[in-house]
Amino acid sequence: MSPDGSKLAATTIYEDSTIYYFDLEDEANSRAVRLLHRTTQEGITQDITRFADALQWDASGSVIIYDAFNSLDGPGGNSIDFWEVSVLDPIDGTGWTVFPAQPPGVHIANPSLSTRVLADGSIDDCRLIYERIDETNEESQIRVYDACSGEEALLHTIEAAVFSFPHFMNNDREIVFEEWLEEEGVATANLWRLALEAEPLHAVGAPQFFVPNSHSPYSFVVEQDDLIVTAVWEEAGPAVPQAFGLQQNVPNPFNAETTISFDMAVAGDVDLRLYNPAGQLVATLATGFRQAGSYRLRWDGIDDAGRPLASGVYLYRLATSDRSETRKLLLLR
Repeated sequence: MSPDGSKLAATTIYEDSTIYYFDLEDEANSRAVRLLHRTTQEGITQDITRFADALQWDASGSVIIYDAFNSLDGPGGNSIDFWEVSVLDPIDGTGWTVFPAQPPGVHIANPSLSTRVLADGSIDDCRLIYERIDETNEESQIRVYDACSGEEALLHTIEAAVFSFPHFMNNDREIVFEEWLEEEGVATANLWRLALEAEPLHAVGAPQFFVPNSHSPYSFVVEQDDLIVTAVWEEAGPAVPQAFGLQQNVPNPFNAETTISFDMAVAGDVDLRLYNPAGQLVATLATGFRQAGSYRLRWDGIDDAGRPLASGVYLYRLATSDRSETRKLLLLR
C-alpha cells in the first residue's frame, strides 16, 4: 500500500514475473507490469526475471522498490540464478537496478526503505537496508545504503548464506532481522534487534535477542489506537550519555503531571515502575528495549488500571540487566 493509501502493488504466490498495480481511486489506471532484467547496457533488457518478492513504495508513492529472482541458462545446461534489487515506476513501466552486477553466487535481496519521520512531518526514505548473501564465502551481510549521500555501511554479518529479512523499526533507531540458532541439533528461527546511531549508518553494540521461534519480521506503527490507554509520554534525547542514571522527577511535589528522566549509556532492556510504600506495583512507566540515550517521561499520576492515585509518597525504580536505582516522588492532590 502506498503511504497515502491510494495505490496498491502486489504479486501472486506463483512464479509470475509481474507486479500488479492497483489505483484505488481510478480503476482505469490499474495495470499489470511485466518485469524484465535490466542489463548494464542502456535500454537493453533480458527476459530472465522469474518473480518479484519484497515490495515497498517510496515516501511519495511514485515508485516501488522490490527484489526479484532471476534465472538464465548457463554453460553445461546449468542455470545461473541471482536476486537483485530494482526500482519500478508502475505507471510507465520504466525502472532501474539499484546496485551493480554482482559476482556469481552473490545475491542482493530484501530491500527495506527508511520510514523515519522528520520534524516537519515528512518521511526521510533516503536510506535503504538490504542483505548481501554470498554463497561462496558462506556469509550474509546486513547493509545500509544512503541514496542521498552515496554512503554505505555494514551493520551485521551472519556466518551462513541465509536470508535474514531486515527491516527498520522504532523510527530508524533500530533494525529487526531473522537469524537461526541451532541447539542440540534443532534449528529455530528467532528475531533479533540491533540499535543504530542517530545517523543510522552504524550499529551500536551487538544484536539483542528479541522474539523466539519467529521469522520474517515487519515493523509498523499504530497511531491513535483506542485499545491502548497510557498515562505516559516518552521522548529520547539526541546525545548518548556517559553513564546509567535515574534523575529526580520534576516538579516534586507535583499535582497534575511530573517528568522523570533517565540515562542509558548502552542499549538494553529497561524496566521503570512505580510502587507504593508497601512495595505494591501501581504503575508501569517504561519497559522493553531502549537504545543508548537520555529519556524523559511525563506521567500524570494515573495507575495501571486507569485510576488517579491518591496523595502520598511513591517509589519509582529503574532496572536494567545489571543495575537498578530507586527514587521517591510526592503526589499532592
